[in-house]
Amino acid sequence: ETTTESFTVTIADGNGGTKDQLVTITVTGTNEAPTISAAEATGDVTEDTDVVAGNLTATGSITFDDVDLIDTHSTSVTKDSGTLASGTLTASVSDAATGAGDGTVAWTYTVADDATDYLAAGETATEKFTLTVHDNHGGSDDQLITISIHGSNEAISLFTENADNVNFNNVLA
Repeated sequence: ETTTESFTVTIADGNGGTKDQLVTITVTGTNEAPTISAAEATGDVTEDTDVVAGNLTATGSITFDDVDLIDTHSTSVTKDSGTLASGTLTASVSDAATGAGDGTVAWTYTVADDATDYLAAGETATEKFTLTVHDNHGGSDDQLITISIHGSNEAISLFTENADNVNFNNVLA
């Protein structure tokens, strides 16, 4: 964006003579990147707890500001290397920072409960994601989101293909 201001400057020579000159100044704006001002940057899920449709979930939000009031915003998520489970993090702008005020990004972590079965009680795996808030002029800011996946104790299951061939005598002996 640009704005132009014009001023008339009058110079007097002290003997009654004057000269007017129009001075025009053009100010050209530059993009200011969005800045993350507050974040729920951690989440926790526990194996076999609060399972919905076979999945464990954690949610959070990020607040961001952008002084460029006409910018629009989007998000992207990158899974960092070294993560242990197979979860995903999705994010979307739930409140734009256009006009005045803060913008909000809502994020949701999801992992299949079955994918956490390898964790024992008291054991924890960690997944990390970089969530980026972008503006439509190339500016961005990153936030690291860390998810802790906690294991739980699972009962032992006994399976057999043919119950006729299993001798249960002395099993508990």
